[in-house]
Amino acid sequence: MFEFRNLAWWGGICLILFWAAACQNSSSPDSFSINGTFPACSLDSISIYQQVGLEYKVVASAPITARGDSSYFSMKGKIPSKGMYLIGRAPQNVRPIILEAGTSVKFEGDCNNLQAYSRVSGSELHKKWETMNDIIQKQQFELRQYSVMLNNTDPLPENSEKTLDLLYKKLQVFLDSTGSDDPFLQKVLQLGIYKPYHPVRDRETYGNVIDHFGKSFFGEVDLTDPVYNHVTSLSDYVMAYASNLLLGVQNHVITQEKVEEYLDALLATVPANTTTYKNILASYLNIMDRMNALSFGKYATLYLENFPLPSDMKDLISKRVETINQLAEEKRIYDEQFGMGATPPDIILPTPSGRNKSLYSLRGKVVLLDFWAAWCKPCRIENPNIV
Repeated sequence: MFEFRNLAWWGGICLILFWAAACQNSSSPDSFSINGTFPACSLDSISIYQQVGLEYKVVASAPITARGDSSYFSMKGKIPSKGMYLIGRAPQNVRPIILEAGTSVKFEGDCNNLQAYSRVSGSELHKKWETMNDIIQKQQFELRQYSVMLNNTDPLPENSEKTLDLLYKKLQVFLDSTGSDDPFLQKVLQLGIYKPYHPVRDRETYGNVIDHFGKSFFGEVDLTDPVYNHVTSLSDYVMAYASNLLLGVQNHVITQEKVEEYLDALLATVPANTTTYKNILASYLNIMDRMNALSFGKYATLYLENFPLPSDMKDLISKRVETINQLAEEKRIYDEQFGMGATPPDIILPTPSGRNKSLYSLRGKVVLLDFWAAWCKPCRIENPNIV
C-alpha cells in the first residue's frame, strides 16, 4: 500500500525565475503585514512568493536589518487572493504560510532554515490550519495503517469493511466540520484524503491497490476550483503522488506507460490555462528529475510547448531531457541483455576439477547461479555448504 510521504519543497532542477514586485506600503483592506524577528541572520532580505509552475513570483519583499545579535524585518503588501504562499528565500529556504487580506502576522525562527525552524503567530487562519493538519495527519496514519494491514492479511478480520469505513468517516466528519467556518481551509485540508482500498469490496472496481491509488488519490478534490491556484501545498501532494507511482515502476509492479496514464488523467481534470495546471506539470518535472524518471522528456516537452520560459531555463531543461533519454537507452540495452526474461550471456569458468565448463552446455537442466564477493566473509563461510 502506498503511503503519503512528505517531500522537501522544490529540489531537483529548481528552475526559478524571480518576478519583481514592489513592496506595498498601503494599509488598504486587501493588504497584509508581517513583522519578523530572527537571531543573527545571514539573509539580507526575505520575500513572499506565489508558486507559478517552474517559477516563483515575488508578491512582496522586505530587507532584513541586523541590530546587535538579532535581525528584524517589516513587510507590507497585497496578495492576489487568500491562499497558501511561501515565505523565505527561494528556492530551498522557504516554508508555507497562509495569508488573507487584512491580517498582521508575526514571524520568528532561524532564518537559515525556515522550513524546519520557524513559526507564524497572529493569524487565526494559519494557526487553525497547522492544528487541524496535525490532527488529520494522525487520523490519516491510523486509517492507512489499517488499510495496509487488510492488504496483507488472509483471512480478513471480521467486520473489516465496516471498520475501514468508520475510520474514513471519522476523518471526513472532522474535515467537514471546517467547512462552515472556512471553506478555503476545508479545500486545503482535503488534499491527500481519499477513500481507502478494501481488498474484497474494491477488487472488481480496481485492478489492484496501485490502480486504486492512481485513480483515487485526488478523487475527492475539485482541482478546477480557482482556490488551488494559490495553494502551494498542492505541489507537495502531487510530488508524493507521482513519486509513489514511479517507485512502483522501479520495483517492477507497474509499467511506465501505466504511470503516465494516471498522470495524464490528473492533468486532464484541470483547465490547461490555469496556474493549477502549471503547478501540477512542474511538480511532475521536479520529482521525475530527482528520480531520473524516463517520463521526464514527455512532460518537459509538454511544458515547453505550452508555457514560455527564458532561453537559459529552456536550455537547462533540454539538456536534462538529453541526459535522461541517454539513461533510457542504456536501460533498454541492459534490459535486453540482463533484464527479467532475457537470455543470460554464456559464462565459461573452471569447475572444481579444473575443467572449463560453459553455461550454455547446461541448457535444459536446472541451474543455480550463486554470485558472491571475495571480501564477503559470510559468503565465503557458506561456500562449502553451497558446493
